Amino acid sequence: MFEFRVLGPVKLIFEHQPISIGPAKRRAMLAALALDANHPVTLGQLADALWAGPPPASAVANLRSHAAALRRVLGNRLVARPRAYELSVHDGEFDAAEFARLAAAGLPQLPARGPTELAGARG
Repeated sequence: MFEFRVLGPVKLIFEHQPISIGPAKRRAMLAALALDANHPVTLGQLADALWAGPPPASAVANLRSHAAALRRVLGNRLVARPRAYELSVHDGEFDAAEFARLAAAGLPQLPARGPTELAGARG
């Protein structure tokens, strides 16, 4: 099972072992793919995520190189689509999605009272 972590430094974990992702642009690409997991992310969207301002002329070649390196680690989890890439992420593998799910599940549990009662303080 993979763990895709973007809350804090971008990390990739496989079966509880950290996996080296490589340089900053590759980590940024993995984060961009994870943030839109299970949907195609276009080369244009990836270029926007990796470069501030206009991307260099070599952007597409660089993206393909980073994708190839990520695919060596992720296997069939990273799929090439027409002018896009798609990262397959299963439930519970992406920390930001898991955080959002747990936060949403916890909201109905909060009483309609103030922070003092929520903290368990006695008045």
